[in-house]
Amino acid sequence: MGVLMKKGKITAFIIFFCAIVFLGCGKGESGAGKKEAEKAEGIAAEAGKTEVAASAEEAAKAEEAVKAEETAKAEVSGEGKAEALDGPVYNDDGTVTLPEGFTGQGLYNVETGKIIDGGTVIEVTDDTFRGSVHFQQNFPMEKSYLLIVLIDYMQHEFYVEGQCFRSYPFRLTGESEISLEVMVPLSEYEGSEISILIVPNPETKSYMINGEYDWDSMFDDRRPHILRFSLERDYQEKEEQEFPANYESFQAEAGTTGFELVKPREELKVCVEGKVGERLDLAVMNQADGAEETTYVIMGFVDWEQVPVDGEHLKYYVTVKPGTSVYIPVILPEVTVPSVFQIIAFSEPDTILDKYNWDNPTAFRVYVRP
Repeated sequence: MGVLMKKGKITAFIIFFCAIVFLGCGKGESGAGKKEAEKAEGIAAEAGKTEVAASAEEAAKAEEAVKAEETAKAEVSGEGKAEALDGPVYNDDGTVTLPEGFTGQGLYNVETGKIIDGGTVIEVTDDTFRGSVHFQQNFPMEKSYLLIVLIDYMQHEFYVEGQCFRSYPFRLTGESEISLEVMVPLSEYEGSEISILIVPNPETKSYMINGEYDWDSMFDDRRPHILRFSLERDYQEKEEQEFPANYESFQAEAGTTGFELVKPREELKVCVEGKVGERLDLAVMNQADGAEETTYVIMGFVDWEQVPVDGEHLKYYVTVKPGTSVYIPVILPEVTVPSVFQIIAFSEPDTILDKYNWDNPTAFRVYVRP
């Protein structure tokens, strides 16, 4: 079964992104998980043996092994007959076939119907951004999503079919897709970058099942699907970045890099829940060999409305020098019912995004109790 996403300029993006999703979402959501991945690798290996078989007899044996593996995989996933795919298949008619456990997304030009290549600077001439967001999945169950638009890292109103939204919910089942024509009005003081977030399972607040955490689902859901593009306008005044001074520097272990949301600081392990007003620390570590100075912008959302991540700043800029690490304060927001608090960090904000900057953002989802 094919989908409408065209091949060509988006090809590398789909492979890059979906490989991550397959290793993560494939485990918890397709029902086969690691075993399926291992079987798929086995199939690929056997297929390779078939190609280089020295004799017809060896080739026949290899082919039988491939069929056996495919049959076993189909039985595990409950699909009946199934063909193993190592990755997206780009069909001759320009469509893409996704293996189970994969997702893909792209932004299309409304007027031409062509996909907008990563790294394109989109020109906005009439104070309005227009684009068609295409998202597709291949999962054996129904999944819910929420589309959010950020302009210059601030949540922004947008229109779908003439109706105004701050977040747009939709659901997909099985191997399916959706295309949404989005219109975003812009003021004269905004519009350097547009970021489109597609949040998986936004209604899930707690991942505790029978007294234990469902870690696979938690890590799968906490990272939204991202489309980021630089914008160009005729009369554009860039807002000055504000770098708060309420972070603290520290030294992590040599070679350490990445993010961790912690409580207390002495234990660098994932923090997944807390109470209103409680302080956590977002550890940003940049001490790997060959590390470079990196700037991030960090945002917080409670039940998918943007709130200050540190209790003060709706977007928190920080630059981390090589060989150093910092603690950024995170204050859990006020809620009256159990809620989701989502943290998202983009790298290299306010720069012209190149074709290879697909940004796999750092993200955490915390269960907040009143």
